[in-house]
Amino acid sequence: MINEEIDLHYASKITAIRNSMEDSVERREILTGLYNERDNKKALLTDQAKKAINDYLGNWQQDDIVKLYLNLFNDDFIFEMITGGKIPEKLAKYMIKEINDNFSKGIIDSDDLAALLYLKFKINGLAEKYKFQHIVIDEAQDYSIFELSIMAEMAIGSSMTIVGDTGQSIYYYKGIDDWKKLIKDVFHEESYYTPLTQSYRSTVEIVNFANEVLRKQKNSLEPAKPVLRHGMEPKIIDCEKDKEVLAIIDNIVEEVEKAGKKNVAIICKTYGQCKELQKLLKKSAYKWKLVSDKDKKIDLEKIIIASYMTKGLEFDCSIVYDCDDTSYGHSELDKRLLYVVLTRALHMEYILYKGESINKKLYPIHKC
Repeated sequence: MINEEIDLHYASKITAIRNSMEDSVERREILTGLYNERDNKKALLTDQAKKAINDYLGNWQQDDIVKLYLNLFNDDFIFEMITGGKIPEKLAKYMIKEINDNFSKGIIDSDDLAALLYLKFKINGLAEKYKFQHIVIDEAQDYSIFELSIMAEMAIGSSMTIVGDTGQSIYYYKGIDDWKKLIKDVFHEESYYTPLTQSYRSTVEIVNFANEVLRKQKNSLEPAKPVLRHGMEPKIIDCEKDKEVLAIIDNIVEEVEKAGKKNVAIICKTYGQCKELQKLLKKSAYKWKLVSDKDKKIDLEKIIIASYMTKGLEFDCSIVYDCDDTSYGHSELDKRLLYVVLTRALHMEYILYKGESINKKLYPIHKC
């Protein structure tokens, strides 16, 4: 509208000059000046308008998306309409309290990121210049279908390389159990899928040992085929008393070092178990480092680490601690966690348990 007003204003001036002056050098200079003045004003208006709109939308988008997202939880009518009453009241109250507490402290939980991006993209769009040429995702089995679909929108032509092992999917509430659903619902069958069944990390003995647990999972995976590199059979050791643990672990480290290997990881199921074991190992002949999720750098030489933190790591030797029915039961999550920890060792593996072991029906027991 302002552009039109500028055009009308200068059209009137130009017409007046043409009607009041004979054609001459002076008239042509005046008209040229009016044309240039008009065009410069319109160009300046366009630049200023773009800046004003971008500034406004930039401020509005950021605040509005967060407010909209919080409103989904804090408006009773909207929350009930969206969830359809499928979330139990106790869980719903916990979710609402948790998200409000987090946002009041300036914290955004990773599980909220996909939903926030979804709202942002649907309301504000995503310009092509902000998209990636290609996205590579590792450990993809631990992402939800929703998260992967959002990331697909962030890549030009949904160009992605997705790598994962559903046998190691430990986030059971959101992870992927079967790639077929992802291929169908996110990529609409326009993708190339290939299973990689060759294992290059561990010895034949360790891979075959871990595959016994993989076969117990509810999946359609082909067990990994190890590269032909042999080593010692994994040792299952029954430790009936806590006082035996210290001597057994020190003896294992001695064996590892005699074999010319260096790093040893003791893997407990939970962080709480790791802390208890750390107290016990204060009398060890070796110095052990307890790994927490806050550590930015890890010295892998001799560590105590929780099962869910070992993904992507590998050790010369792993000691799976308290591998009994109490720690690793017969739930699908426990089978997957156990498969993860059993596939961390490169050369040597020891399984310590008390009482009934999850693998007792599969393997001979070596008393300590």
